[in-house]
Amino acid sequence: MSGISRIIDATWQKRKSLPLSVRMAAGWAKRKISPHWLWESKEFQDYFDFLQKSQWWSLDDLKAYQLEQLQELVKFSYENVPYYKRTFKEKKIHPSDIKSLEDIQLLPLLTKDDIRDHAEELIPTGIDPSTLRVWVTGGTSGKPLKVYQDLFHSCMIEEAFSLRQRLWSGYKQYDRKVTLTRDPNKRTRTCWDYNSTEHEIILSSFDMTEKNMFKYVDLIHKFKPKIMIGYPSTLEIFARFLKRNELPLPPLQGVFSGSEALFPGQRVIIEDAYGCKMFSSYGMSERVADATECEQHNGYHLSMEYGVFELLDKNSEPVIKPDVSGIVVGTGFHNNVMPLIRYQMFDLGVYSGEKCACGRQAPIIKAFKGRVREYFVGKSGKLMTLQLIWAGRHPVWSKIREMQFVQERKGEVLAKIISAPKYSQEEITRELREEIGKILTEDEFKFEFEFVDQMPLTHRGKLNFLDQRIPLNFEDIADAGY
Repeated sequence: MSGISRIIDATWQKRKSLPLSVRMAAGWAKRKISPHWLWESKEFQDYFDFLQKSQWWSLDDLKAYQLEQLQELVKFSYENVPYYKRTFKEKKIHPSDIKSLEDIQLLPLLTKDDIRDHAEELIPTGIDPSTLRVWVTGGTSGKPLKVYQDLFHSCMIEEAFSLRQRLWSGYKQYDRKVTLTRDPNKRTRTCWDYNSTEHEIILSSFDMTEKNMFKYVDLIHKFKPKIMIGYPSTLEIFARFLKRNELPLPPLQGVFSGSEALFPGQRVIIEDAYGCKMFSSYGMSERVADATECEQHNGYHLSMEYGVFELLDKNSEPVIKPDVSGIVVGTGFHNNVMPLIRYQMFDLGVYSGEKCACGRQAPIIKAFKGRVREYFVGKSGKLMTLQLIWAGRHPVWSKIREMQFVQERKGEVLAKIISAPKYSQEEITRELREEIGKILTEDEFKFEFEFVDQMPLTHRGKLNFLDQRIPLNFEDIADAGY
């Protein structure tokens, strides 16, 4: 390291070690002088103003907008993207064939393997991949997948939709928020950091030890945020810590979760521990679909300005009836450096047949049931959803800090556990075996328990509750009646 680099690094680390109150004061001054690189840009403000108006459009107006965006996307891809030039011509599809939203079914589905095998072909002619942001998706439950994005435009769209939902809780831009999702500071390996640009404390989901979580509580009380943001898994770990130690938080306007399915049991314990309502959302790194829970908490409103959302059955036919599971397929409108059209994911959802009292007209998803891989497989091949485990909360859960199920063979499940302080492994094993056995019965499942000091997380700091290594397809789930 050069002398200048050492000086810069030392200065940087010294600034990071200053008390929170000092850093907050410096952040206030910084925000007054230096505009936010994204939030204060004209492009962001114009797009956000559009979203504030479009959320109240009629369903017909939203569909008309979708059709216009879909037609432009298909035309652009047909003319500029090598993969679509080839596949559309092979299937004798022309942009002029897209005359209605239903005509999207004429277009071929796109799988993760298609992207892995043809990533460079999915980038429009004339764009240098080295100039793009590379987002790696996937984790312990799947192979990594590279998706190319334009950094500014991609961040602008995501931030605009996220901000729109947060405003539904009464939050305002630049209000204090706490984020519990990732490693805030790999350089110094501290478990927290203050982001002065966005007036935000970032808490590490990689370092949720008992000692650090006491520190998190102290920071939250000093900071007094309006909202908290996190993955359901990390929010639950922290919620159980709060309940176990009888620690309240300062008043919050809402807790926002996304990037994982939120199970009913998780919602109950998180809302109880944090003392406020949850606002869940559905999205993914590939950025092809978006759905958000409003202030009525009656399901997920589809963000129709974001893209076209489909639910398909095992024969790839549209699911349109309420309470019928389908696999999610999304077509995003906003990534012209790597268009993903009819991208088939491994998430399950069901439509609601109700209208929301909030007045927004976009269709509602009643529930996202997690991923296809989030099912246990019994000795006979019988499937049991992970949601059944998380639906009820026995007192034993308060004695566990973190847990992950691993299944490599039918009927055999390993439960990896980090116990909370003061509880013996024998006590937890006995109570957990009894509780789980009510759902995953002995005739179908054999359980082993392993106590560990650290749990494997994805590169984004998520904890996959079920590391399912048995290949599962949507057809298996549909045939089982889920």
